[in-house]
Amino acid sequence: MRALVAILIALWGSGCFPVQQKIAWEPFPEYASPSIEDVVGHDPASLLQGDLAPWDGLLLHPDDLTALLDERDRLIDALSVSYQGRTEDREYATKALDAAQTALTVCRKNLPRAFVAGAGAGAAACGVTTAIVAGAVSR
Repeated sequence: MRALVAILIALWGSGCFPVQQKIAWEPFPEYASPSIEDVVGHDPASLLQGDLAPWDGLLLHPDDLTALLDERDRLIDALSVSYQGRTEDREYATKALDAAQTALTVCRKNLPRAFVAGAGAGAAACGVTTAIVAGAVSR
């Protein structure tokens, strides 16, 4: 069992298994604001006091309607700014992931050289230590 774990760790360390995956972005939900004609389904009617309204509904003063429509336009603009920010965030995250993947690829390519350098340094340290111990014992 230990040998299998050691083999899997060695394969993972040597780059046989991918460490990072590309980000699969979900598309933004589409929002299409309704037109005024879709929201207000009837033409305005001129009413005098005592006249019967042709439909049930909410009566708005023209200034109130203008304020509501201005707020609607402001919210649509805010939503577009939000979508633009989310798009920029996704672009940044994708670039950062690509940079990390490139760095990981370079590290994996340099792995054999780093192993040889480490093994050489370890062998040199062992050799120096053996020489010091042998010199101390022979005195």
